[in-house]
Amino acid sequence: MTEITKHNLTHKRFFLCLALAPVLTNVFLILLGGGAGLLVSSVISLFPATSASLEGVKTAALVLTFVSGFAVFFGFVQYFVFGGAALWLLARNSPLSPLISALLLFAVNLSVAGFLYWTGDQQFALLCLTYGSLYAPLWGAACAWLYHRSGQTRG
Repeated sequence: MTEITKHNLTHKRFFLCLALAPVLTNVFLILLGGGAGLLVSSVISLFPATSASLEGVKTAALVLTFVSGFAVFFGFVQYFVFGGAALWLLARNSPLSPLISALLLFAVNLSVAGFLYWTGDQQFALLCLTYGSLYAPLWGAACAWLYHRSGQTRG
């Protein structure tokens, strides 16, 4: 017979990892987008013939930087309330895995966006679906990774 076991879950450590995951992930994405934008701008200024083909890459890097800066403010409440509850339930019953956490938060984001779309706020629901489908799995995987890393003892 299958037995359900409860895992030892540290409240402070879990909520700290839950709060730090979006911030650390988005700081990395801001640095990545900013660095890519600077690199592409340097290549364009060194080789002006490539400007037409690299303008899209430069724009994408700048959009990644801009959106990542605001994603924490717009998505944190949804992530903390719905995603945090889902991760908490997952972590109580099994060890957190980055892949499972990412898939879980992707499903939670789809559910919340679907509910918002169904209740009438279609524009906000599409915004949550578009950007949340990128950031929710990243934040879930980062939370699981941070939680796992914070529990390791230093030798």
